[in-house]
Amino acid sequence: APRIRIFNSAFAEIFVTPGNGDVAQQAFGAGAAGETYFVLVERNAGSAGATAVGQYQISVQGQIPGGGGPGPNPIDDHADAGEFNAATPIALNAVNGRGNGTGVINFIGDTDLFRFTPSASGNASVQVNVPAGGLVDGQVRIFNQSFNEIASDFNGFPGATAAVSFGAVGGQVYYILVEPNGFSTGSYNVRIDSQPLQFVQYYPEGFASRRVDEFVPLVNPNNFPVEYALYARYERGANNDVPIWTGIVQPNSRSGVTITTRQNFEGALVRRNEPYALELRSSALLGATFSHYDFNVSIGENFTRETSTQWTFANFNKNSAEFRDFLLLYNPSDSAQANVKITLYYENGFTTTFEQTVDALRRSGINFNTDGRAPQQGRFGIKIESDAPIVASQSSYNLLNSGGDGLLGDTNGGSTVGVIAGISTGGASNGRIAFLNTSDQPATITVTASYSRVDLPDLVRIITVPAGSVNSQTLEALGLTADEVAGLRYTSNVPVTVSVLQYQNGDGDSTQAATFAATQFLWGDAFNNPRRAGITYLEDLSLYNPTGTGVDVTITFLFNNGTTQQMIVNVGAGDFAFVNIDQSPIILNLANTTPYSLRVTAATPFVGVFTRYDRFLNGGWSALGSPVGLTNPLDSIV
Repeated sequence: APRIRIFNSAFAEIFVTPGNGDVAQQAFGAGAAGETYFVLVERNAGSAGATAVGQYQISVQGQIPGGGGPGPNPIDDHADAGEFNAATPIALNAVNGRGNGTGVINFIGDTDLFRFTPSASGNASVQVNVPAGGLVDGQVRIFNQSFNEIASDFNGFPGATAAVSFGAVGGQVYYILVEPNGFSTGSYNVRIDSQPLQFVQYYPEGFASRRVDEFVPLVNPNNFPVEYALYARYERGANNDVPIWTGIVQPNSRSGVTITTRQNFEGALVRRNEPYALELRSSALLGATFSHYDFNVSIGENFTRETSTQWTFANFNKNSAEFRDFLLLYNPSDSAQANVKITLYYENGFTTTFEQTVDALRRSGINFNTDGRAPQQGRFGIKIESDAPIVASQSSYNLLNSGGDGLLGDTNGGSTVGVIAGISTGGASNGRIAFLNTSDQPATITVTASYSRVDLPDLVRIITVPAGSVNSQTLEALGLTADEVAGLRYTSNVPVTVSVLQYQNGDGDSTQAATFAATQFLWGDAFNNPRRAGITYLEDLSLYNPTGTGVDVTITFLFNNGTTQQMIVNVGAGDFAFVNIDQSPIILNLANTTPYSLRVTAATPFVGVFTRYDRFLNGGWSALGSPVGLTNPLDSIV
């Protein structure tokens, strides 16, 4: 909640302008050309808590030398409806096809016009998002390069005041018109997701030895074939830019790559006993899962399209008698070295920082069991800061519990709102939840657990985590009712990173708290036998609906032969749903053992977590879905 104070070149204050909750603006007549003005940004008087801190953007617009402002109104920040030649360009990232712009509906009747050019043909999505507390109720219209309107939305959904998808043609210009509903004014963001020339996804882990099975199941959710190439990027030695496997995934089908197996170690697609990262390139979006069996347990996690200069993890361990925890880093740049700063935050408040470099197209890693840069035993969280975008993951093995899993980090340094779906404790299941606070002030976290049994009341706990520290406790200590499946959601006064690691069914599964929602998710790796479903092969899907209205979620099963089957689950407003996939009629009616993939969709944003255990291969894992299209932060919805 900002306000601005403006001073002239003599340091005299000439304006004090309070904001409307998220925007403070002041127009005034400037003095002579070249005169200096000073703008002081501060919190609005009376604001406190989350409204007294945070990021902001400042925009200044003045007269162009020689006359002629940006439009008929000198405080307008973008061209108006119909002024196509003056539309503000939004650049798209060449790797992921995404772009964003910002604007302000400056006055009643104002409209803003943008333009973008997708690299390739395919689906394009556009959202207009309003900051928390924003006043704009916006709508969006899309025009083609002939200035004809081809799509529009006036309703949006929770998290987006307007949202639209349409088929775009690569190389053609499209225009986005943002206009208010009624007489609202204020700031907004425009976000675009389009088809890049090539989709790229990553997972930083990979290793082939005589005790390892490693697979990359793939799913094509499109109604056309998709070509792909899978690359291994080695930690050391030769790193030729040659794929280890290429192929085509047929429409609406599951496929995959077998990298190595214990039965055919000599036939591995990669150099043996040499660490590597995996990079998947495809002609259109695929869902991909990293499935790795080692130490008599398994790691499973979806590939990611996200790179970031910061990553956080809440639950690492250094205990040579019990754990083998690894941090894996991958630098996807083909030219620039990444210089990485790694900070460890222990439960006792101790912190330490060290640095590491990751060469271009290389994987790097840290074995905390043997690395002396982690000087203390015990539990700790991690913050990674890099001068170039990288990908970071965790691989954790618990020798005593014979369990472990893999986990991608949080790319935003935490969030004030998050969700973990599908946890339990008691009997044959035990687990631990960790809260990492990297900020310079204490975190007060309200945790609410809702059970699958509707007769059980919600569990509410308040947890305090000191600044620069981590809080780790068992799910039993948290107070969860034994032997009951629950979904957990939390809110915090400062951003925190949260994760859960559970041990059950002879292995473990870890889940990073979801801090965003989407309208579509993919999981590449599922596999079941109707005669052993729920016994040898256990598969569950946990769903969370952050919106204020119930929603039907469509679960689509995609098989190797291109056939699909669907089931629909209703998830109540602000509630969880827990689906025993292994007991669905679609699985129980299969003729024999069948691999498949999942595509899960809804009309409004939701969260999905898939958990599977394969007792035949003695492995289990849990993973957030790979989102398709734009995502929405949970703190913009709940």
